[in-house]
This record gives sequence, C-alpha cells and structure tokens, in this order.
Amino acid sequence: MDVVLLDMGVGEAIQKVRRQANLTQEDLARHIGSTKQYISKVEPNVVKPQTDTLQRMAAALGKRVVLL
Repeated sequence: MDVVLLDMGVGEAIQKVRRQANLTQEDLARHIGSTKQYISKVEPNVVKPQTDTLQRMAAALGKRVVLL
C-alpha cells in the first residue's frame, strides 16, 4: 500500500510509517545499514536523507518513494 503524506515533513512521514510497522529506530537503522543516531536526526527533520537513503528506508518499511 502506498502512503501519501503531503501535510508533514519527510522525517515525520518516516517516523509514522516506522511506528505503523512496529519497528524501532534501531531496527530501521539496521535494515538500511545506518545508525539509530542517524534515524533520530532524520525523523525530526534535523537531517534530510539523500534520495538513495530514503529509498532504502522506504524499502525496509515495505513502501516506495514517489516524488511529486
């Protein structure tokens, strides 16, 4: 199922979908070859992930990225 989240930032969308998938930040980080600290900076929009990282996050969450 695709998720369209236009009313929030990328980080907030990642956090929402991650929580719906019952994954911790550490789980997501492990799936994409990153660290919990990185995820904890992405979710509040402190750091904006590069496109390839965003695609890895989406894949780990069973989603796909569609840029409008």
